[in-house]
Amino acid sequence: MVFVYGCASSSHGSPGNNIQGQAVPGNTGINQGNLAPDFTINTIDGKTVSLSSLTADKPTVLYFFATWCPHCRNDLSAVSKVYSQYSDKVNFLAVDLDTKEGKGTISDYRHRMNLGEIDFAVGNNNILRDYNVVYTTTKYMIGKGGVILNKGTGEVSENTWHQVFQSMAQ
Repeated sequence: MVFVYGCASSSHGSPGNNIQGQAVPGNTGINQGNLAPDFTINTIDGKTVSLSSLTADKPTVLYFFATWCPHCRNDLSAVSKVYSQYSDKVNFLAVDLDTKEGKGTISDYRHRMNLGEIDFAVGNNNILRDYNVVYTTTKYMIGKGGVILNKGTGEVSENTWHQVFQSMAQ
């Protein structure tokens, strides 16, 4: 199986501008209104988490990145400035889409980016396939209960992240 991926460089005011699709409410899928495909993954800190357990507790941002991507660096830098205000109300799970990057590389990246409150995980081909991830900065905003609220790719501003977290925390 071959995955093609690259940086998504466009900036948009809303994280849902670049990926389109029609959802069938109640069905599992990757479009707004679908139930997000469940998975279980190990974080770089050794925790085993499932998406369903995360979304049972609170809404969750599922973010796909690579440590070499400059757009991820910009996007996550903006996250680092506002996420602490919402970490008790919104989960954030970052999954590496470059399956060649290991725990050490990701851990160093998290430390450099001051993202200690965010769970990071090594890439998983099944998750990347299930979420049709082909670009870095792919993000899914998933509500409590597992329904996809919004999705998109590309860098977003600190202000937009603030709005995303604020709307998810309500």
